[in-house]
Amino acid sequence: CIKNKANLIIADINEDRTIYLVENLKRETGNNNILFQKCDITNIREINDLTSKILDKFGKIDALVNNAYPRSKN
Repeated sequence: CIKNKANLIIADINEDRTIYLVENLKRETGNNNILFQKCDITNIREINDLTSKILDKFGKIDALVNNAYPRSKN
């Protein structure tokens, strides 16, 4: 899908690492429809903002993969 120019949004709390990943994916696949959005999954407002931005830009979410976990603050 990614090589077929699918829209891909990668959300993460670690901005530097994820921007590096996005740039590498763009270069390796030739797909410029890969976007980064900073998001802390422990913050419901950031999750809602992310959802709104995706829906505003693309109108829908076709697939969602949650590969994150909230880390303990202790």
